[in-house]
Amino acid sequence: MLALWVTYAASASLALWLARRVTRAFSTRTGILLALLPLVFTGKAVLLGRLYGPSDLYFTVDPWKSLAARTGAPGVRNPILSDLAFANLPWRAAVREAAVNGRAPLWNRFVLAGNPLLGTAQAGVLHPSTWLGIWLPVPLSWTFSCTFTLFLALASAFLFFRDFGVSERAALVGAVGWGFSTYLVFWNGWSVGPSTATLPLLLLGLRRLARDPSRGGIALTTAALWLSFCGGHPESFLHVVAVGGVYFAWELAAATRRLALRAIGLALVAGALALLLVGPQLFPLLEAIPRSAEYRARREALAAGVARQGVPASEAARRLLPDVLPFAHGIFGRSPVAGNGRDGSGMPLGYAGAVMFPLAVLAWTRRPTRRGRTIFLLFFLAGLAYGASVPVVMDLTGRLPGFALALNYRLVFLAGLGLAGLAAFGVESLEQAGAPRALGRASAACALALSAAFLLAGPVFAARGLERSFAWTNFAFETAPLVVLAFAWPLGRLASGRLATGVLVLLVGQRFLEMGGTYPTLPASTLAPPLPTLAAISPDSDPFRVVARDDLLRPNGSTLYGLQDARGYESLVLDRFADTYPLWSRPQPASFNRVTDLSRPFLSFLNVRYAVGAPGDPEPAGWIEKARGPEMAIFANPRALPRAFVPRRLLREADPRRRLLEMGNVDDFSQTAWISGDGPREEPNGEATLLVREAGPDIILVATVGRRAFVATSLPDWPGWVAESAGGRLPLETVNHAFVGVWLLPGMREVRLAYRPQSWTLGLLAFLVGIASGVMIARMPRPRAS
Repeated sequence: MLALWVTYAASASLALWLARRVTRAFSTRTGILLALLPLVFTGKAVLLGRLYGPSDLYFTVDPWKSLAARTGAPGVRNPILSDLAFANLPWRAAVREAAVNGRAPLWNRFVLAGNPLLGTAQAGVLHPSTWLGIWLPVPLSWTFSCTFTLFLALASAFLFFRDFGVSERAALVGAVGWGFSTYLVFWNGWSVGPSTATLPLLLLGLRRLARDPSRGGIALTTAALWLSFCGGHPESFLHVVAVGGVYFAWELAAATRRLALRAIGLALVAGALALLLVGPQLFPLLEAIPRSAEYRARREALAAGVARQGVPASEAARRLLPDVLPFAHGIFGRSPVAGNGRDGSGMPLGYAGAVMFPLAVLAWTRRPTRRGRTIFLLFFLAGLAYGASVPVVMDLTGRLPGFALALNYRLVFLAGLGLAGLAAFGVESLEQAGAPRALGRASAACALALSAAFLLAGPVFAARGLERSFAWTNFAFETAPLVVLAFAWPLGRLASGRLATGVLVLLVGQRFLEMGGTYPTLPASTLAPPLPTLAAISPDSDPFRVVARDDLLRPNGSTLYGLQDARGYESLVLDRFADTYPLWSRPQPASFNRVTDLSRPFLSFLNVRYAVGAPGDPEPAGWIEKARGPEMAIFANPRALPRAFVPRRLLREADPRRRLLEMGNVDDFSQTAWISGDGPREEPNGEATLLVREAGPDIILVATVGRRAFVATSLPDWPGWVAESAGGRLPLETVNHAFVGVWLLPGMREVRLAYRPQSWTLGLLAFLVGIASGVMIARMPRPRAS
């Protein structure tokens, strides 16, 4: 617990020190407040050393469900967070396992028979919210990440709004509007959150470049691009860069031609520098995406003309309702919602607190006018349009390069950003005479408008099965602060600063009441509680994999216990590995591949030595009971092949469909292996004996080879696998459609199969070049003023 406190305090202090050196935009007191504000949501978890995350979802499936029945467990708070429980938290465990053992987190051997970890990006390996706290236990590391991501969002927005010349209090209100927006609070634990949170920092850097091109603007822009990309969600990075480009063009519209050209040049320098610095993440990602089943599926959908993202106008109008009444379609974890989410029920909203509404109105009463209101209004309207999937807007966006493959409704975050900017201007307007009275009138009008919308939405509440108490309670959370502000006009004698402070307190309180508990706070012990029966299959140097039938031992939960599962759920899966699913499992939309039949021979090829069943399950045909306990039964597979073996004969087949068809008719993969590519149709294999052991993600073969022999493995052959021996590297070939195979020459030797992607090496080189370039830019003399 103390370690978590120290880690967060030190990280926030370092970030604030750097920000103050570059911007000099805030006082020490404001910096402390920015560091404390994330604790509105994560404070209980931080102070008590708990997990700010959905470990309760594990207790909905066996074997954890049986533990809950015997020992008691917290009820499920928010079922929509299943990705965080069964993907993001296990990814964090895989990253930590590599880091604490002194390895680069390149390969995740715990899911899908092995899959890139850094190359799939979504673990956010290189983002500060990950690596600054990676030394903490997984539950505390996760709590730190969520807290630090909120902090970065708040600090970035504060610095951006402060650059418009508003007071610190006004900038704080805008920062809370952005950092506590429904979008960011909801997506906090996903890679979407870290990738989007620092968008205002990018806008600040571009603003500085457009107004006074200098090294400070380059530094801010580069840092923001680096943070967004390392967040781990390329789609959100695309959206962030696009928004930055639009904002930069708006800023340049007010600049002289000479200044604009210099600003564009320095922006390109910042972009190039950022590309170099993100090289360790960028190059592995670019290598992985084209070989993934997800990329293939999206390309096929685009080619088939089914990638249209816009919806009819009537449907778009329905999706706008939650931007006004955020509970109108229900709230996951608190009320019933539509399961398919096609009407926007499950989507993060363009809502950031009703207190923002009258403040945004107040922004337009300021005289003289302040440049910036128009772009924030456009952001707000664009965010609403994207969130509602307005047809013309979505269809035109989908025609832009890269956007056809993106889920563009996520640009709804623009609504929260635009509203936050207008609210900051509105708070600044409180300095004017008569502003409190104007705030009161605007608040009263907003409260009346929301009341009318609430009454008109009654049929929607009824159709969705929302309880009256739920609707009225959340309506009170939304409108009560507006009622308080409606009576702000008698406070006209108060200093504007005190009134602004009151507005800030109301906004923070409202967002806590509306979004508090989105992520549950649970004891750290609820993540990966002991499963005594698993001790029967403790990992050792002889590598093996496990599966479980149906929903048992839900992937990727085995990662938390150090077990390697043939199943899994990943953002990117090797396309040819996914082709093998019909041979041993059944894919599920947006979920893991389910194993229903333990008799499939391909499971033996995949080195599946153990299967987990329910406590009362009978022994499957061909399997042997290994252990049985109150939470599970474990069965051993006597036919499981080693991770690497020498098949008796080799078949070459260039046609992938025919190859898969032939593999589907095999009962024993130790006898025959299929090598991809052209060549002699059939040849006998050589002779060799192998001793196989595991060293982290690497496989070490101690081989005695009589004559040249081909070794088949069940390692998915993502680009990057190499076979090294004392004599150098050995030739690799693809075996059984999607796996690594290696040729061994006569003589006894030790061979190491290691995942060493060249993309990682190139990325590190790019990073070093980026560091050197950044130092050179920092040491360059400032240009003389003309």
